[in-house]
Amino acid sequence: MRTRLCLSLVTSAVALPPAVAGGTGDTVVATVPDAGQLSAYGGVIAWSRTVGNQTRISYMRDGAIRQLRGSFPGADPDVGPSRDGRSVVLVVSRCGRDGCVVTSTDTRTGTTVRVHGLGRLRCAGLVSPSTWRGTIAVAGVRCGRNAIDGLYVRDRAGRTRRLLRLVSASFSETDVDGAHAVVTDRGDSSVRVVALRTGRSHVAWQGEEGASFSDAPYMPALDTGIVVWLERSSGIGLQFRQWLGVAPASVRMSKVCARRELPAVDQAITVMGRRLLYATADAVLRRAGTVHCETGSS
Repeated sequence: MRTRLCLSLVTSAVALPPAVAGGTGDTVVATVPDAGQLSAYGGVIAWSRTVGNQTRISYMRDGAIRQLRGSFPGADPDVGPSRDGRSVVLVVSRCGRDGCVVTSTDTRTGTTVRVHGLGRLRCAGLVSPSTWRGTIAVAGVRCGRNAIDGLYVRDRAGRTRRLLRLVSASFSETDVDGAHAVVTDRGDSSVRVVALRTGRSHVAWQGEEGASFSDAPYMPALDTGIVVWLERSSGIGLQFRQWLGVAPASVRMSKVCARRELPAVDQAITVMGRRLLYATADAVLRRAGTVHCETGSS
C-alpha cells in the first residue's frame, strides 16, 4: 500500500475556495467583520475581531451570536468538546500585569470558569490554548526556572508537562483533536504534529530557513486525521502570495498532501467536519468543500 496525498475541495474544479475566486459554490455562514482567528467544532464557530485597540471574542451557536465580556488582546479562541462530551466549550487566554489566565466558557449556558493547573508552569505568557474533553494544549512563553518556550499540556487529571520545546512561542498557535496537537513555531517556520500521550512529534511542514518571521506558517487546524495551515510570502517590491497547506495529522513520517496557492487576500481559516471555513476581507464567513488526504494502493 502506498499513500496518495492530495487536496480536494469538492465544490470546485480547482483547489481554491470558489467564493474567494469569484464563484458561487460556497455557503455563506455568517458576517464576521475583521475576523482575526477562527475555530469551529460541533456546529459552534468562534472568532476574534479587533475593535479599535481592543480584541473581542464572539461565537455562534444555533444561529445566535454571543460575545464574551471584556477585551482579549492578541487572543486566539478555540472551541472543542467539553470534558463529558455533552457540550462545546470555548477556551481563550488573557494576559495582564499579574500574568496569564486561561478561561473556559460553556457555549450552551454561557458559564465561564478559570482553567486551573496552568499556573504551575510559571510562564511569562500562555498563548493560543486549545481544548479537547478536558485536555488543554497551550504554547508557553519563558516557562519555569530556565525560561523555556514550549508546547505544554494539562491533562484531564490536572497534571501539566512540556510536550516539546519551541524556538519562539510568543506567536505560536495550537489546535488539539483527540490524541494529537498541532503547533506552529515562527522561530523555525515549522508546523509540528505531537502525540499527546507520548510527546512524540513530527514536522508536517517547515518553510525556508531564511523565511521572514511574518512569512512563517500560521492558523493551524486539526480535524479528523488532517492538519491544515496558511502560509504567506511578502516583502518590499514583492507580490503578496498565500498558500493553504494540508498534511496527515500523524507523528509518523509522511508527505504533505498539498500546498495550493490562494488568491492574494489575508484570510482566516479553520476546518469543521472536513469542511473548510474561511473569512475574507469582505467580512463574510463561508463554508467551502471537503478537505482530505486520499489513500490508495499501487
